Amino acid sequence: MVAPEDAEAILEHTRVLTEDGRGMVFGLDELPSVDEVRSRIEKFLSDADCYLVAHDDDGLIGTIDIARIQRRRLVHNGMLTMGVHPRAQGQGVGRALVEAALAWAEVNGVERVELYTLDSNARAQKLYESVGFRLAWRRDAFHRRPDGTLEADLVMEWRAGVPGS
Repeated sequence: MVAPEDAEAILEHTRVLTEDGRGMVFGLDELPSVDEVRSRIEKFLSDADCYLVAHDDDGLIGTIDIARIQRRRLVHNGMLTMGVHPRAQGQGVGRALVEAALAWAEVNGVERVELYTLDSNARAQKLYESVGFRLAWRRDAFHRRPDGTLEADLVMEWRAGVPGS
């Protein structure tokens, strides 16, 4: 589970992922401050939402969170955000994080989880599909790459208790 003391490591992790460019939809000039990251962590903790981190001997290598929609009639829905450090990709870290977060969702009454992924991020899509996410819809020409070209964004969803949802 995340702690406010993780804010600096999470910000550095986010900076590395942003520089890598795969899957990130913002630029380095849009990174939050350490205080903003700490505030986000504190909000997750106060809302009793899911925010998990993974470490190896060299530091933080992955984050995942599920934020529930804070409306009485929508609280059964959550939004998933995840990032795995490039040095740890392909080693099962992402799968372990997703499986732990979805287990949390099932225990905590989150029946539907949604995530967004870029059309070009086939590796992430394969992981999400393997744990039960399915394509809900596609938003064409949604993301503008740094080179100015446009890319589709995929909205994927998982539903508790629905095999291959």
